[in-house]
Amino acid sequence: DVFEDLAIGYGYRRILYQNVASMTTGQARSEEDLSGLVRSVLVGLGFPEIMSMPLTTEKDHFERFRLPVPDEYARIANPKLKAMKVVRSHLMTGLMESLQKNRRHPMPLRFFEIDNVVSLDSRAETGIREERRVALVEMGEQAGYATVRSAVDALLFELGEVPTYQAGTHVSFIDGRFAKFAAGDSICGHLGEIHPEVIVDFGLDHPVALAEITLTRIA
Repeated sequence: DVFEDLAIGYGYRRILYQNVASMTTGQARSEEDLSGLVRSVLVGLGFPEIMSMPLTTEKDHFERFRLPVPDEYARIANPKLKAMKVVRSHLMTGLMESLQKNRRHPMPLRFFEIDNVVSLDSRAETGIREERRVALVEMGEQAGYATVRSAVDALLFELGEVPTYQAGTHVSFIDGRFAKFAAGDSICGHLGEIHPEVIVDFGLDHPVALAEITLTRIA
C-alpha cells in the first residue's frame, strides 16, 4: 500500500519502463522439443500415447521380464504402498500393463510412452542418472520384429538419423529376434519380439513386439 501511494504521488506516467537485471525469457528444454517431435511422429504412425506410473514392483519390473532382481537399484525408502518401491529403469512395464488392460480390444494394439527412467550412477551428484526415453509396442497376430523395426526406422528418419542394427540377446526377448541399434557412434536403443514366457506372465495371448530408445543419446 505504501509503494502504491508513493507511485500515485510521483505519477505513474513519470515512471520509466526498464527490464530488471535478472530478467530471463522462458523456453522449452531441448529434450522437450525432441519429445514433442517424437510424439507427433508416433501419433502419425498410429500409436496412441500412454502415461504410466514411475513407481512399480520388483515382480512387474524385473521378474515378469525374466530379469534377476539386482542387489541395488533406485528405490523409495518409505513408499506409501510397501511393494511399490521400484523407480523404473525401463519403460516396458507400463506398456505391457496397458496391453493387459486392453487385451479384449480389437487387434492390433499399439501404444507408446515418453518419460524419464533412472539408473544408479556413483558419479552423479544424487547417485542416480536420469534419461529421457521413448518406448513403443505392438500386439497382434502380425506383430513382430519387422513391424516394430519399420516404426523405429520411420521415427529415426524423421529425426534425421539412419540407424545401424546389430544382433544381440536379451532375456526378455526371443533369441534371434532381438537387436540393438545405434544412431551415430553410440548405441541408443533396442527392439525385438517379447519372449513367450513374458507374454503369458502378463496374461496376454498374442505376439508382442517392442522397442525402446534413449532420446538423450540422439539429441
